[in-house]
Amino acid sequence: MREEINRTQNERIQSIEDKNYVDMKTAITVLSILVAIMIAYFGFIFNYINNLDTKVDKNNAQYIAIEAQLSQIQTDISWIKREFNNH
Repeated sequence: MREEINRTQNERIQSIEDKNYVDMKTAITVLSILVAIMIAYFGFIFNYINNLDTKVDKNNAQYIAIEAQLSQIQTDISWIKREFNNH
């Protein structure tokens, strides 16, 4: 009797273990969708970082242009001071 119970329990356990809970086609489809979403997400992040770098570079170029203009103004002011001192 005990052997019969153990045998039937083993058969039930084996039938549960052999059963696939998800069809392979469905699993591949879900994994493909998740991978596509992750790729799109990382693409958006990369694009955002790239745009941010471009804005920083543009601002740096503007600051350099302003510094060059200020340097020219300082040179002009020192030239004007020298001219006034000479007269």
